[in-house]
Amino acid sequence: IMVQHYNEKQIRDYFALANMYLHYGLPAKAEYILRRIVKLRSESNDFGPCHAETLLQMELLRKSLRCQHKYKSASSIKNQITKAKIMQPRGRDAEQLSLSELCTTDSCGAIDYVCDMILDPSKKERQEEKRKADTVEESRALWLKERRSFFS
Repeated sequence: IMVQHYNEKQIRDYFALANMYLHYGLPAKAEYILRRIVKLRSESNDFGPCHAETLLQMELLRKSLRCQHKYKSASSIKNQITKAKIMQPRGRDAEQLSLSELCTTDSCGAIDYVCDMILDPSKKERQEEKRKADTVEESRALWLKERRSFFS
């Protein structure tokens, strides 16, 4: 991927894509994207290796590695995360870190919802249309059955 550290929108778009890859069982693709994003964030003057967002991305990278049974690499990432947390300034970033940990465990099911909304924003509308079409089809089938019995 060709992403520059100053292109914030593109980085966040790729991060969302990596989350979707992870969610739908494609950890190798997520790993490729997350490695690049973590490198960009770590080298950035605005973020750096101790920033909560960088740590969140590293945690997801670790998760993608574990899903692929790359435990040695995942352990290395865990060590980097631990060192970064020790070096991290306390205060507001500590609150962000706990939010990032909440996001990586997806204890509230938000990732499922976000992925569904990104992949299929009109899912509910289509389900309602399908339900109506099924009802119409059932009515039509019943009408045809009655018509055949009446005119037979």
